Amino acid sequence: MDDTSRSIQRTTTVRSISQCCNDRLNLHYYRLLLAVSAESAWEEWILYVLHGVTQTAIDTEQRIAEIRNLQAQFTQNARAISNVR
Repeated sequence: MDDTSRSIQRTTTVRSISQCCNDRLNLHYYRLLLAVSAESAWEEWILYVLHGVTQTAIDTEQRIAEIRNLQAQFTQNARAISNVR
């Protein structure tokens, strides 16, 4: 793979990841990304992205639990209503 192809692939990956970042954190994200380009400071950027992935996973897990609770409540209410008839 030549340098141009690597650059395009890296840019595409960066855009995909950056879309996942919270808007209020974008300034910090781009500051870290610039440091990667200017100083090869990969570690801080990778840790930042991994923290975002971790937070997203935690939030998703909580939402799944909430959805399951709502499903259980709905099922319980539906059964209660059908037993009244």
